[in-house]
Amino acid sequence: MKTGKMTMDYDLETKAVSVHIELENGTVWLSKNQIADMFGVYISAVTMNLQSLYKEDEAFVTANSQYYYVKTASGESVSRTLFNLDIIILLAFKMKGGNCHLFRQWMREQAKRPIVESRQNPIVIQIGKNSLFN
Repeated sequence: MKTGKMTMDYDLETKAVSVHIELENGTVWLSKNQIADMFGVYISAVTMNLQSLYKEDEAFVTANSQYYYVKTASGESVSRTLFNLDIIILLAFKMKGGNCHLFRQWMREQAKRPIVESRQNPIVIQIGKNSLFN
């Protein structure tokens, strides 16, 4: 399974945050271990927050996760779960520790960029599935 790649770097000198994302079919798929490594938190923090998201919206989490099987060195087949970019972003805003605040800072800058760059054109930001004009 192709999963894409996602890394985050922080330059101590310039205090700049950079996130590198290589999409695979429009998203990235990371395991709990990869998410924990990128955000500098314990796997248990990722698990706990995933459980919280699951309680809030089970259908959303299920739709944005994939299960696959891998063979261990002993030949045993084990299940692994991968989570897409939507879940990764939600976790970054839900978790408190590690580098999550750096990712949130980067996301805020990404959200503001189109507004700042197009000072003359009005921008409508819609959150949710319903139209603002209904």
